[in-house]
Amino acid sequence: LDEVIIRDQTLIPTSNTFQLTKIELTENPIGISKVIEMDGRKIGYLLYNSFTFAFEEQLNNEFLKFKTAGVTDFVLDLRYNGGGSVATANALTGMITGGLTGEIFTKAKWNSQLQARLENENPDNLMDTFVNTTSNGTALNSIGMSKLYVITSKRQTASASELVINSLRPYINVVVIGDLEGTVGKSQASSTFYDSPNLSRENANPNHKYAIQPLIFKTVNRNDQGVPNQGIFPDIPATENITNLGILGDSNEPLLKLAIDDITGRFSTSAKQLPILLGSYVGNNAQNQTTYQRMYTSKEF
Repeated sequence: LDEVIIRDQTLIPTSNTFQLTKIELTENPIGISKVIEMDGRKIGYLLYNSFTFAFEEQLNNEFLKFKTAGVTDFVLDLRYNGGGSVATANALTGMITGGLTGEIFTKAKWNSQLQARLENENPDNLMDTFVNTTSNGTALNSIGMSKLYVITSKRQTASASELVINSLRPYINVVVIGDLEGTVGKSQASSTFYDSPNLSRENANPNHKYAIQPLIFKTVNRNDQGVPNQGIFPDIPATENITNLGILGDSNEPLLKLAIDDITGRFSTSAKQLPILLGSYVGNNAQNQTTYQRMYTSKEF
């Protein structure tokens, strides 16, 4: 790679040359993890940007810190989270709650022909139950929340993020803070198929450098309620204001402050007038990737 400099809007070559090595990086989805102490409450806060299977153990370690700190309340910030692994979403809900092991986490709804066949062959395979370990078998560090605050956004919060909200609502009180228009409204799951005898990555044809990831079913919760196509609507309406973003994780950041104010009793979600912050939508660099806003399962049907 040859170096150039820009001068007066003109590219000027230099004598410097650099050798670049291509590597594949996986971003750690744990953006911010902290405990905020205010008015006698210990509020756990997690900015979580993707349900990434490879970082489940690190996520579980963060919940050990929350558990050790004795958090009394919890705020899960999914405003920039476009989805990811269903298994990781399941593990996260177990870290937040605990005590739900074996209860229905989510159920798959296929088209009418496949649904009937799968129900006849193996109906239990159409549902996932809450787990008490990570995908690697490590016991979950559960903080036992019966109430959860989730920060969302209209154009970012999708798929596995919406799955967490929808799957927990039959069991605990989930207070959603986000845009008045709701979240994205994408509850379809996908699976990756390779050119191999059993469509898995194992023994895939080395001459084919591609795979397909079709949408194959929708998800519903224990009560057969799915995520509406219009998205999940907030209990406390709020939109990021590009002129007043604040600092993520700071107790005065506008959306987090709404959660803290409700936790500490500074205002009630039952009030007739709730704060609505109007402004431009704020995005992140992941939204430009082809894998953004997806929810994928590793189960075989």
